[in-house]
Amino acid sequence: GGPSTFTPQPPPPSSQPAAPPPDPTPPPPPPSQVQLARMQDADVSSVSGQNIAIVRTLVSIMDNLQANASAPMEQRKLEDVSKRLSTLLVMLNSNAVTPRVCEKLHGICASLSTGNWRAASQLHVEITTTDWADNGTWLVGLKRMIETLARHQGG
Repeated sequence: GGPSTFTPQPPPPSSQPAAPPPDPTPPPPPPSQVQLARMQDADVSSVSGQNIAIVRTLVSIMDNLQANASAPMEQRKLEDVSKRLSTLLVMLNSNAVTPRVCEKLHGICASLSTGNWRAASQLHVEITTTDWADNGTWLVGLKRMIETLARHQGG
């Protein structure tokens, strides 16, 4: 074993000076980026009267699913869903969800409450088509929740 020779790599020549972003004041990241460990931890104290129904429905469905998840794999999947849906609750709390999306969420919750997975999925697809950019994180979670419900209850 001879002495190890370490030659530091010269930094790559920077092809251009760091240009300032074209927009002088970049907007702060939207609240939609907030993600909590579970949706039950989300602050929903400022959710408007009619939208609190969305929160209650989704949280109670999640409680049910988690209570009935026996397989560790299933539990991990639900934890991810819960984490993603916490983003939705935070957005509802800060009034960051458009009325159009809220309207569809009410429809989804009503469909889930009556076990109409197909209708819930249909509305979910509509939100995904029109409003994916702002809501992608929780839409993935909601899709998984609908699929899990349908699977559990033979939909």
